[in-house]
Amino acid sequence: MRRRIKDVVWLVSCAVLFLLSGHCRALAQDAPVEITGVVPHSHLRCVLLERSCLIISYENRSAKTVRAVRFEVKFIDGMGGESSNATFTDTRKLKPGKSTHVFFGDADYWKRYGDMMKADVAVGKILFSDGTSWENSSTQAASSN
Repeated sequence: MRRRIKDVVWLVSCAVLFLLSGHCRALAQDAPVEITGVVPHSHLRCVLLERSCLIISYENRSAKTVRAVRFEVKFIDGMGGESSNATFTDTRKLKPGKSTHVFFGDADYWKRYGDMMKADVAVGKILFSDGTSWENSSTQAASSN
């Protein structure tokens, strides 16, 4: 219970800080899974792991249980120039209408692009528990700028 309270407090604090600083902006998507937040190079929670993390918050907007989500990520330097692409997969099940957040290590990109690094994130593919899948055919992404 204590751990759950700490997680909730941390999430609310993180969301408030990044919304106030303009680091989190999500664009509309037609995917059954909607990205609700993107926080690149987060140190708040990952400091104990001695690394930087990309935090992606998302919600299952479909009527099916999600078995896995593949995220397509484009890391961009603070000047909007140099960039790198990466793919991250979350294989935790997520029931319809539920939200979650996932942490991926992004220290290599943070070392290259620094604290002003941004990340554009799109849902690339979704696998459902019933064996069906959904694949992204557009380029809409959630952005951290």
